[in-house]
Amino acid sequence: MPIIGCSVPDSGQTAKAAGAAGYIVKPVSRGDLTSLLEGTGGPVRRVLVVDDDPDALALFVRMLHVCNERLEVETA
Repeated sequence: MPIIGCSVPDSGQTAKAAGAAGYIVKPVSRGDLTSLLEGTGGPVRRVLVVDDDPDALALFVRMLHVCNERLEVETA
């Protein structure tokens, strides 16, 4: 009998190991984004948003610009 296993690493540990200052997962509210930006301990100038849904990426970019219109937002 074949057994298929899948292990998903804790995204928080993975994000921090990659050098991320913070991370959030869906569903995302504007309040979540604001808290994340304020919780980094310093001014945030650039943000990388990663998602496999182009519509979600566009939404997050708009939400981030509402939080801080001067943010430089990159997407992947």
